[in-house]
Amino acid sequence: MGAVSKEDEERKSEMFRRVRKRLYLYVVSSSLSSGLSGPFLGVYATRLGASPVELGLFHSLLNLSANVMQVFWGYVADKIGKYRLVVSAFSLAAALLWAPVIASKTASEYIMFASLQALVASASGPTWTALLGLVLPHSAMGASLAKLSQYASFGSMVSTLAAGMISLAVGDTALEFTLPFALSAVFGAVAAVSVLMVREPPLKRPSPISTGLVLRSVRANSDFVRFVALSSLYGASMSVAWPMFTRVAGVELGFGVWELSILTVTSNLSLMVAQQWVGSAVDRYGRRIFIVLGRTLFVVYPAVYALVPGFWTILATNAVMNVVSAFLTTALQAYLLDVTPEDARATYVALYNMALGISFSLGSLAGGFLSNFLDPVLGTWCSTRVVFALSAVLRVVTGLLHLKLKEVARREDLGSG
Repeated sequence: MGAVSKEDEERKSEMFRRVRKRLYLYVVSSSLSSGLSGPFLGVYATRLGASPVELGLFHSLLNLSANVMQVFWGYVADKIGKYRLVVSAFSLAAALLWAPVIASKTASEYIMFASLQALVASASGPTWTALLGLVLPHSAMGASLAKLSQYASFGSMVSTLAAGMISLAVGDTALEFTLPFALSAVFGAVAAVSVLMVREPPLKRPSPISTGLVLRSVRANSDFVRFVALSSLYGASMSVAWPMFTRVAGVELGFGVWELSILTVTSNLSLMVAQQWVGSAVDRYGRRIFIVLGRTLFVVYPAVYALVPGFWTILATNAVMNVVSAFLTTALQAYLLDVTPEDARATYVALYNMALGISFSLGSLAGGFLSNFLDPVLGTWCSTRVVFALSAVLRVVTGLLHLKLKEVARREDLGSG
């Protein structure tokens, strides 16, 4: 945010060279954990008999739980100033909470414990981003984030493929879900230990941080406020379709762990290939153009699920659209770091994530309840397509509104690519 001194840039470049392998270790461990569970959480709810309303509640509560406490976690992390300790402690706690999630026998129990786990795990998000902000060089921010994402994609791809192989071995039983979930807990614990190996530089803080000071700073930061507002509006528009994605995949198409693992592995392969060029492109051309294009092009997902749902069409869509996603994700991360101050970054990121989580929650609830209302009127197939159509229109409109974002990274601060 603002000008970056030559001394700070040299310090961060040297710091990143020293700790990057340890950052990669944490990212891989964490992604191995998420790859064994993330792609299958929603479909497992359908296997436990979740209704459309419960699917809406599942996506809503999971996102709300993952983000509602982030402002508190971020403030505490900024106050303590020991980011790696916070990431480690809450990553370990989230890993342990896999026990009651796996033991759940009904959809309502599963939703409750999965939401609790998301609540605990949410402390790691803003804190990890703040830690990255301390060690990543500004002139190569996009390239550094893309490299980390590449390692994350690799870890997630390997573990998701492993989950698919497990499903083939155990057949159509509860173990095809619960065994990968148990392994996810193991790798989550490994990630919690590995982050302690990252050397954390001292945090430069010109004055004691306080709630009032941070809130005044946020209100005065028009670029951050605009980014949060537009992202929240888009988040609500996008998430309207989420319960319907789960319904089509889990009920209409009957996908299990094997099908979902192949779809996810294909997505991660696309991400890994695209990330070879993402970082330099985001650093050279700026963040806004990739945010606008990426979020607008996400209209493809509800269109495909509504009009031509099937394993192969979804596979092809994932392969193409995850190239777009690679550029979008890196641009969003870089822009967020651009518009947030170093000494209160965890709190800023937490505010952003909380706003996004609330919008995701409201959108998912709206999609679930709208489908539940339309089912007896139009039938399941038609009501699902109406929700997809609504989300598609909203994605285009709110995606184009991101043209209002201001490119805040100075041209001289961006790398030459």
